[in-house]
Amino acid sequence: MARTKTPTTAIARALKALGLKQGSGKDFKVEGHYQGKGKDRERIGTYALLLNATAEKVVTENADAIEETTGAEGFSFRVSIYYLHDGRQMVSVKNFGDRIREDAPVAVSVPVIEQPAPAEVPETVRAYMAGKVHDYFVRNGLPTGDGELQVAARKAVQDGEEQVWTGGRSVWVSGSKAVLLEVAQHLYELAELVSTGVVTAAAAGGNAKVIEKAAIRFATAQA
Repeated sequence: MARTKTPTTAIARALKALGLKQGSGKDFKVEGHYQGKGKDRERIGTYALLLNATAEKVVTENADAIEETTGAEGFSFRVSIYYLHDGRQMVSVKNFGDRIREDAPVAVSVPVIEQPAPAEVPETVRAYMAGKVHDYFVRNGLPTGDGELQVAARKAVQDGEEQVWTGGRSVWVSGSKAVLLEVAQHLYELAELVSTGVVTAAAAGGNAKVIEKAAIRFATAQA
């Protein structure tokens, strides 16, 4: 097989070789990461946007192979795997920025309290909402390369609906109180990422205090 000529083709070929499908509503999309605005806007890298839990699992299990395959094509992609304070896994695939590899946090045994099982959101809905959020980022010139923001937005989906904080703007779609509280939780997490320097205030749309105020508004809003 001939070597690829672009990083976009290289990462797409590597992920397809693992059985993943490319495109909106499927497993992943390949996008460019840009900085600046207007005439000063320039592409500084390429990344794969993972659209569902299956894609995240496949990439996690084949992280080293993806790096080796793309490296052999002349385009070195970095697969980062790290965890939020609540133990949730974050996965990114890009050819710019730092590479992070963390071990899964050790589970702590706690008393089991039976809770009603949350409604499961179909992966097709998650993929659709992920694409919808991503398209909103692109239309408004927001930083599509920040995996933390995209994952937080996608995981705010409950009952096939969304409410997310993006680049200093609120995107409102009708939802239940559970949706409001879910978004508030992600905003608090985003505020923590900003305060610890993992995500810049510019990329998040405000400093930690601004985002915390938004979280409070979501948490206290009426459905």
